[in-house]
Amino acid sequence: MGTLVQFVLQLDQDLEALLIQHGPLAYAILGAIIFCSVGVLPLVFLPADMLLFLSGALAAVGVLRPLWLAPLLVLAAVAGTAFNYAIARALASRWRPAGAGWIDRLTARTRGLYARHGAALLLYSPFIAVVRAVAPALAGATRMPFRRLVRFATGGAVIWVSSLAGPGYFFGNVPWVRSHLPAAMAIVIGAGVAALAVSMLWQARRKRRAAGPPAKSGQPGQHEQASRRD
Repeated sequence: MGTLVQFVLQLDQDLEALLIQHGPLAYAILGAIIFCSVGVLPLVFLPADMLLFLSGALAAVGVLRPLWLAPLLVLAAVAGTAFNYAIARALASRWRPAGAGWIDRLTARTRGLYARHGAALLLYSPFIAVVRAVAPALAGATRMPFRRLVRFATGGAVIWVSSLAGPGYFFGNVPWVRSHLPAAMAIVIGAGVAALAVSMLWQARRKRRAAGPPAKSGQPGQHEQASRRD
């Protein structure tokens, strides 16, 4: 247990040393880690959030080039999402155990839920480690259209990368931030999740207002129509 805690505390230093030592190969390392954290469900524990923050900090001091880094990170996240989606869709179409009627019912309910909220889930899922890998798998299992998946996965990847690598670029080399990196990461991620939650609530409220108030039973028009029928 003590070894695990020590590993987590030194993770930022190890990642930074790894990226600095490997030079141009660092881009491949970054892309592979981001791809696997989104596209391979057993690898959700990879420190993708911290890596994005550190990559922004290293770009600020010239170790990495921002014009190469940003497209690479977004592309890796979208590619991981598409890979996860494809695997889940293939498994869902081929694997069907005997007496699996309940799976069909569950899939139908999940498909309906995803039809209503799948876009928002893909946009906001990268901020939560487990959800960022589960969301594409659910999209594949429920057969979300691939173009729709790519569109919203790209939007989510842009939001995720910019909201973590951006603060890393501007604040990642501040002495207090460097010495309190876990706390700084928690603040950045917490602020991002809070902003997304407020945005979702605002959109839901706007949709309710656009739909108008629910129709009330017992209105005068209904009584008149009933009396005419009588």
